[in-house]
Amino acid sequence: MLSAGSSQPLNAIAFKPTVASFCVNKSAPARKTCNCTPLQQSTIAEVHWPDIFENAYDAAGQLVRVAACHRRALLQSTLFTFAATSLPAIATEEAALNCVADFSISDKVFFDISIDREPVGRIVVGLFNEDVPVGAKRFADIAVGSRGISYRKKEFERITQSYIQNAGIRNFSLSGGVGDAAQFTGGETADALIPELENLTKKCPNSTKNVAGAVSIIVRDPSKPPPKPKLIAKDGKFEVIEEELRPDPNGTQFAIIMQDSPQLDASNLVVGKVVDGFDVLKLMSGVRVVKDNTGSPYFK
Repeated sequence: MLSAGSSQPLNAIAFKPTVASFCVNKSAPARKTCNCTPLQQSTIAEVHWPDIFENAYDAAGQLVRVAACHRRALLQSTLFTFAATSLPAIATEEAALNCVADFSISDKVFFDISIDREPVGRIVVGLFNEDVPVGAKRFADIAVGSRGISYRKKEFERITQSYIQNAGIRNFSLSGGVGDAAQFTGGETADALIPELENLTKKCPNSTKNVAGAVSIIVRDPSKPPPKPKLIAKDGKFEVIEEELRPDPNGTQFAIIMQDSPQLDASNLVVGKVVDGFDVLKLMSGVRVVKDNTGSPYFK
């Protein structure tokens, strides 16, 4: 929680949701039956979203459309086993027509989310290991902390109507140097993810990849300004170098897409989709944010 009187960045979150725990495993053939329990009224965030629906199978094995289960999962052990392989998705015609919606899921990870240090529930993400192998494995490796680097306690720094963005690991550096980085999926930069982003564009050329419910890693920064010339003194002489105004994405920031966002297709590699925890996303989307005031004369 931001302290009183502190300066807040644009779109800063008053009570920033954070990741509490995580896990991954191979799913086993089984169908999911959904039993709903009411969620207590939250005093932290007001929910203004319409109901989000998911697919589930009833006891007779018939496919039915039911409201996303509400739950309030308290912090538990990071060991968690998934048995379901029926993959509920946000039921929109747009998502059904998108080729990304047909990608198969073999692994799942989950995040226990807290808002203002209060647990609000769990989000389960199914990963597209077959179609996006490097990106999906990299996301899973960080989620479970397999190399000592994880999303645990990492804040969701940006909340918009279209997506919720996690800050990732800002100082992403592996302790073992180059050799250790080579063993980590994708290394220390997002360079290995760019070919997958381009292949995904070729595979789905006429459709949005960052559809509602998708989870994507930020691998490019299209809005990054060009390097700025800078005059420096070196070995008793002046020379001009190009100074980067900000670093490139390191392949650890990720976004959970709330509404179809084709504007992100050039920068975000889709690695999976949310399969459970839509009620938690509704709470996160209602967290108060600081209004974007870049149009103010003070910024001109």
